[in-house]
Amino acid sequence: MVRTTKEWWFYFNLRLKSPSELAQEKGIESKIKDAYEAAKVFNAKFKGIKSVTVLDAQDKTRLDVIMHFKKQCPERVTAKELRSFSQYLINEKGWRVFSTEESKLFVPMRIVQMKWWEAQLAVEGECGHQYDDPESNEWGDAYFPDWAHSDYGIDIVDDEADAGDESILEGDLKTISTDDIDDMTDEQMLAVLKSILMTKNLGPEKASASKQRVIEEIKNLIYPWAIYGE
Repeated sequence: MVRTTKEWWFYFNLRLKSPSELAQEKGIESKIKDAYEAAKVFNAKFKGIKSVTVLDAQDKTRLDVIMHFKKQCPERVTAKELRSFSQYLINEKGWRVFSTEESKLFVPMRIVQMKWWEAQLAVEGECGHQYDDPESNEWGDAYFPDWAHSDYGIDIVDDEADAGDESILEGDLKTISTDDIDDMTDEQMLAVLKSILMTKNLGPEKASASKQRVIEEIKNLIYPWAIYGE
């Protein structure tokens, strides 16, 4: 059966707006389960409208999530869509201690629209979340959403996203700052490369071709090292 319902995915790269000394010292990584809980509550509140999946917490002040809209999507997606999520962390989980501002917890560094296969790859390929993980049973869509199953998006009508927006793999490289690149660890880089290699023949033809080009460019860069070691 062909899915005709419009669906949209957005990647949010969030950072604490005004991190406290505690946040800078200990970070929010150890509190990732709080974020899963906040997302689970958010998803129940907005069931059938929008949902949040938490990808990762890192670099002490950074939280990455994906927001999924069903049926309707705002003309302009902003961090206001996550207000209920942030307020739960502040009011119910005590995240006020991580910020010197009482009213605003996060500021978005980037909000990027994604194709379905990019969102699915981010959840399962890059973050390593699996549907049969214990966390998936506990947190549901907040950890591994239904749309992240590999056969979910095959027939999704995605022409809204195809019209004019660029995929993350092809990307608008001019928008990627040096800071973003410097923040990537060697482990993250290897995980991304592994994901690209494992999924190079998956997804739409355009996406597969894009991944093949990336692989060829990487091969050209590292070939001299493979042959001459310099």
